Amino acid sequence: MKTSRFKATYLNADDVREPRQLTVSQVTSETLGDQEKLVLYAEELDQAIALNKTNIKALEEIFGSDETDDWVGQTCMVCRDPSVMYAGKRVGGIAFKSAK
Repeated sequence: MKTSRFKATYLNADDVREPRQLTVSQVTSETLGDQEKLVLYAEELDQAIALNKTNIKALEEIFGSDETDDWVGQTCMVCRDPSVMYAGKRVGGIAFKSAK
């Protein structure tokens, strides 16, 4: 597998080898390409995580709020989910689970 000396700005599924606990430090809205996305920053990561609709709904359920300001300081687990589909193909992706 080819590796780079430089990390990408955003975490992707290949970066998540083992489940990891995260503490949310900030959630912002950022323009990625031609789309506005929510982006999660965690104390334990150098990279941000661009959130899709599935992950936003999972985090709302985990944290019990759809207000992203309420997520700050909360913990969750991030893991690789090999069952994630994109354009009809199984590509793998990032998933969030409760840390409890």
